[in-house]
Amino acid sequence: MKMKKITFAAFMLPFAAGFVLCMAAPLFYGLALSFFDIFSNEFVGLQNYAGVIKNPVFLRAALNTAVLAAAAITALVAVSFFISCVLMRMPGRQSIAKIMAVPLAVPAVSVSYVWYSVFHYKGYLNGVLSVFFGRVNINWFSGPLMYLPVILLFLWKNAGFAALIYLSGLNAIPREYEDVLRLDSEKLIDRIRLIYWPCVFPQTFFVIIIGLWRVMNIFTEIYAVWSDYPPLPLYLLQHFIYHNYMNMEYGRSVAAAVFLSFMVLAFAVIFRMAEKRYSDE
Repeated sequence: MKMKKITFAAFMLPFAAGFVLCMAAPLFYGLALSFFDIFSNEFVGLQNYAGVIKNPVFLRAALNTAVLAAAAITALVAVSFFISCVLMRMPGRQSIAKIMAVPLAVPAVSVSYVWYSVFHYKGYLNGVLSVFFGRVNINWFSGPLMYLPVILLFLWKNAGFAALIYLSGLNAIPREYEDVLRLDSEKLIDRIRLIYWPCVFPQTFFVIIIGLWRVMNIFTEIYAVWSDYPPLPLYLLQHFIYHNYMNMEYGRSVAAAVFLSFMVLAFAVIFRMAEKRYSDE
């Protein structure tokens, strides 16, 4: 028994050391920086946090981040659930769903450049539209349409994986539920509304949490397309943190990162409470 504990500790030691040195230590060091003025090395308490809250750029970035997260996650839940309902009745559905999860492994920058060539005003999409509707020069990267390429890219990368999660939940539903419902209705919409959707609510919570994490990483794709300064509606908290870091405003940058972490945590807690309440009912 003692030998097993020693073996276990030996295998865990590299992971523990890497976690402490590469994640925990920088995290706490960065958190400590948020209470100091980096230039004078003076303790300033919550001054950096107060400065961030009063900054209109930060407030706009927080609003943009919340709006984009709400839109992208809503679209992810709807599209992935629809795909899973379609795949549920197809032969070889597990293999198809696994293939759809492959985009997760594609590097973000590479996909962003492909997306740019598709949605550029001289890109492939306008070229295809011009064949059917005459000369089309729609600027997909400005105005109200700028959200469309970002959300479509988000769905392309994540909808397949989310559909696989939903499919696992749908396959676990007892067939007796459908047999009982068929006594009253044969409509697919009734099966979705009364059986499929209520039974996969735990999977929905998981999809929302994963989607929230993925939305926080969408900064890479936006940066690859628009560089340092995207259009104002797409200026996210990650841009605010990045620009303050590049300007050596480390305390303000860490303070904004802390606010972003609390925003993600608040979303997760709200969704978890909703999932628990729905499950109890």
